[in-house]
Amino acid sequence: MKRILCAVLALFLLLAAGCGEAVPEEINKETLKVGVICLAPRSQKNGDGVAFGKQAIAACKGAGLKTSQLIIKTDIPAANGAFAEEAVRDCIQRGCALIIGTAEGYAGTMKNLAAEYPTVTFLQMGAADETLQNYHTFRVRTYQGAYLCGVAAAVNSKKDRLGVVAGGAETAERKAQINAFALGARAVNPKATVAAVYTGAEQNETAERDAVLTLAKADCDTLLQLAYGGTVAAAAKELNMKVCSLYTVPADADDTVFFGVRPMLQNVFSDRMRSALHKETAVYENTYLGYADKALQSFEGGNLGEVNLHEPIAATEKQFLSGFDVFSGRALTVSGGKCDGTAADVTDTDGNVRITADTPLGDAAVQSMDFYVSGVEVLSLVSAD
Repeated sequence: MKRILCAVLALFLLLAAGCGEAVPEEINKETLKVGVICLAPRSQKNGDGVAFGKQAIAACKGAGLKTSQLIIKTDIPAANGAFAEEAVRDCIQRGCALIIGTAEGYAGTMKNLAAEYPTVTFLQMGAADETLQNYHTFRVRTYQGAYLCGVAAAVNSKKDRLGVVAGGAETAERKAQINAFALGARAVNPKATVAAVYTGAEQNETAERDAVLTLAKADCDTLLQLAYGGTVAAAAKELNMKVCSLYTVPADADDTVFFGVRPMLQNVFSDRMRSALHKETAVYENTYLGYADKALQSFEGGNLGEVNLHEPIAATEKQFLSGFDVFSGRALTVSGGKCDGTAADVTDTDGNVRITADTPLGDAAVQSMDFYVSGVEVLSLVSAD
């Protein structure tokens, strides 16, 4: 991770050789600046947006740059293209040679600006665009993390019904995450069902609180948080509920969030460095990343009393590292530290087979997922007012 900016320097030199006047011939490390576009507000102390900013700062210092050479734009909603565009343009106008987009929702804005500014390198979470040499992408299989959250939630919960607070609108990515959560829960508790509530907009604190209350009334005691920030955890704590999250790791001072999974982007940055310095094909260039690529990391925390969370999580992670994937047509059975897999069809809420036993879905199919697996119910958001 700490060598990312060295990679940027070398990358620009390589691009200059093939792109003529489009790329500067020389980069001055003393004046090089990097822009990072984040969803999380600056006041937030936890979550992906904060972590990515910290990783970028560490990379700058590791490469000998000053903190002042890093421009972090926080609290930039992915749904507001004009706001994101303004943030990126400001970074470029202030001299940034590399722009990092940390949320897939920025992709449209980043692609447009990459076409407009060919001398600036863009690294963005999202779909590739082969027409742009300065636009580099990757996608993280976050649904694998959601599956682990399902295992953790089922181990923790005293009930058969689990909940999901899904930030934003219903999308294929959210469906994949919710489905994975349900399948992970059923690996521990075959009777587990999942109730999901969408907030309608990202970073809507009122809707997130209402979603938690809606799920509490639906008899859920353990939730999956698919939203940034601490609102879900705070609302859950008031109702004596537990939370596992893709976007917030456990805090030492509070055991409400007892398990979390976070994308680890330093592997992507390191790969970019190797590709630039050694002229190797980038492993993570326009590709999909998961546990096998060390692009996800789980965090356990909180006081769960006699509940043993570590062994089932470790056993499930071992399956991912051995090649298992959520939508592979195989079902895991997790008990204590043992985890076994068998071929199994996956059906949707109408009883139709959507994944045939031992017939994995490709990444493209997962990214366009248009169904919920059996046992998942989407509830309407009920306002507390």
